[in-house]
Amino acid sequence: MNILIVAPSSPEYRSVNLYTTQLFSCLKHLAEDGEKVDLISFGEEVDGGLCTFDKYVLDDYQEAVSTINKYDACILQFHPDGFGGADGDFILSLVSQVQIPLLSIFHFVSSEPQEREKRITNYLANKSMAVLAFSQLAIEFLEHYYKVSRDKIFRTDYGVSMFEPLSLIEREKAIGVNSEKVIMACGDMCPSSGFETIINALPSIQKTYSNVGLIIVNTSTPDSNTREYKKVLKRLSAQRGVKDQLTIIDYENVGGDIGQLFNSADAYVSSNINDKKLEDAFLSIAVGSGTAVISTPSWYAKELLDDQKGSLFAFKSISELSSELLQVLRNNSEVQLFRANASLYGAQNSWSVLIKRVREIINSSSSSFDVEVKESLFYPADMPELNLQQLLSLRANAGFIEESLFGVPDFKSGYTLRGNAMALQVFAKVNKFKHDQQHVCVIQQLLGLIKLMRKDDGGWGSSLSYEGQVIGVGQEIDLAYAVWSLGVVYSSCKEEGIKDVAYSMMLQLFNENDFNSNDASALVLLGVSEVLKNDQSNSDLIDRLRGALANLKKQFPTDAYQGWQWHEKEIQSQVGLVLLGMLSAYELLQEDEILSIVKRAMRFIERFLFVDTRFLPTAIGRSREQSIEVKDTIQESADTYLITKVYAKLFALTSNTRYAKLAFSAHSWYLGDNTLGRSLFDINSGGCYKALSKRSVEPVMSTTSTSTYWLSYFALYDVYSEQVLKEL
Repeated sequence: MNILIVAPSSPEYRSVNLYTTQLFSCLKHLAEDGEKVDLISFGEEVDGGLCTFDKYVLDDYQEAVSTINKYDACILQFHPDGFGGADGDFILSLVSQVQIPLLSIFHFVSSEPQEREKRITNYLANKSMAVLAFSQLAIEFLEHYYKVSRDKIFRTDYGVSMFEPLSLIEREKAIGVNSEKVIMACGDMCPSSGFETIINALPSIQKTYSNVGLIIVNTSTPDSNTREYKKVLKRLSAQRGVKDQLTIIDYENVGGDIGQLFNSADAYVSSNINDKKLEDAFLSIAVGSGTAVISTPSWYAKELLDDQKGSLFAFKSISELSSELLQVLRNNSEVQLFRANASLYGAQNSWSVLIKRVREIINSSSSSFDVEVKESLFYPADMPELNLQQLLSLRANAGFIEESLFGVPDFKSGYTLRGNAMALQVFAKVNKFKHDQQHVCVIQQLLGLIKLMRKDDGGWGSSLSYEGQVIGVGQEIDLAYAVWSLGVVYSSCKEEGIKDVAYSMMLQLFNENDFNSNDASALVLLGVSEVLKNDQSNSDLIDRLRGALANLKKQFPTDAYQGWQWHEKEIQSQVGLVLLGMLSAYELLQEDEILSIVKRAMRFIERFLFVDTRFLPTAIGRSREQSIEVKDTIQESADTYLITKVYAKLFALTSNTRYAKLAFSAHSWYLGDNTLGRSLFDINSGGCYKALSKRSVEPVMSTTSTSTYWLSYFALYDVYSEQVLKEL
């Protein structure tokens, strides 16, 4: 049997990397005659790996599929942050096309999963012949919260390599520390690791053991946060008088086997302050290596240290840790029993034993596992890759200037609130796909631009000169677009500070403006719904949502059989905006009347939006009294993305593939499926032209037009991921 391992590879996930390299090495070492074992990685190159792919490029997932399907079985190492996309959902485009038996190993199971996390995990599990998890509690979570079949889930551990214990001289050479007693800890350089507790406990240990050393192995990637936290620990150790006893070693500088190093310590302390941890690779390796372990009572630690394999101390309790450390360092009979039990656990979970279990699972499951690959309407890899070059070329001192001609920025056009609000949405969504500090900086800048739009007298503007002067009076529709974008930032960004700023700015806009028009009400629904996705207990926002929704529902005909099923006497611009807002409210309220209104209205408007299945964004001008064609022949880029999003949302809510096809048709207008057969999207710059006239594409690219293209792109990707998740 030929086996291929697929794994993320990134310095941020040391435990996944360690597990992958050891699994790969042991499978190859224990390979049967004629068997081939290979590895492909997403992220960084792995020694001995077959090839490496970019985890943020959808094309690479498609390319990886052709490699995977040449093997007899595939082992997938899954961590949601290890792959591109929202919640790691780029992996769906790969797994959906794998035609061989798949064994998935879940390196992270959230104790408080969002609905989409559950669906992605459930999909991977259902596409797998078996699933491995690292704790019994993780198995229970997968079964009860993620709805994974219990028959498919097996327990595994992190594995321990065979090693000879280090002598004191060898240990000193490996870590550069010559102490009578050595305490070791390991983890990321961040407050949740709780290393301060160990440092605070050292002075009392010194009273009994003056020559004691604390070694912390840093598993974080080198960045400013890591460096600053190291300084925090060094300052604390100086304040406590134990500066000379503290040594911090970066993971890359630890030679040999990490389990061998842990074994050489007199004590290993896991001081993390997250009680809901369901996995902890380095704690497991420390126990398996036969180390005397002391840990805070996280869910995983309580399960792992059961049967007298170690001791526990309360979170952040300096006195309890001091007491436990003194017991361990005395190396009494109880501590020797802990070490013996831990060593037995390690022997039962050596890599040779784990590899045997993996083989048994593959062999017993693959013969009866039926692999089914369903044809998709389209694949994301068939779409242009994400490219924000043109949008970033419009970035200036305050935000994004509105226009460029033939790619040359027009600084006199200044900044518009609506354009920058839409760009803010783009970068909030991109940041969810690929968390990047540059994207965070752009988001912060755009939030600052919205603040600039507020005048000293308390009023608001809709545009800003290049020099930074607020121009004119703020239009209700533009301010409402800002509300929507602030909601998207709140739901998409991980940084609590940014979320707080976005939320407070939204409340300020509500307090200082009335949003009464149909379009403004719809935009309020969209913004508020984004916030309520994560916090449905906010009664003020729920009241605002219900009020805006009631205003919109009154605009639609109550008679489902009359001919005119639109909310206005004339079809205006922003076609689809009102319906999109109502659908966002339906997601939260689940009132059937809302969905019924939207579906009826879309059936009505489709007569004007599609000609022979080709999307034609020129419905403006249709009225109840007369049936003129259009007011002009200009087809605006900004009118297309809303329809794509409406159909994407309808597909997600109803599972009707007709809506998926219509979303694809609407988005394809940007890419040349239009009356002129000309693409408005420029593949080289990633920009989108503003409009399509009767004869040509207008040469103006704007912040608004480019942003609408990418928002339509994200909506279409949502269609694909929804289509995949609905397969099972």
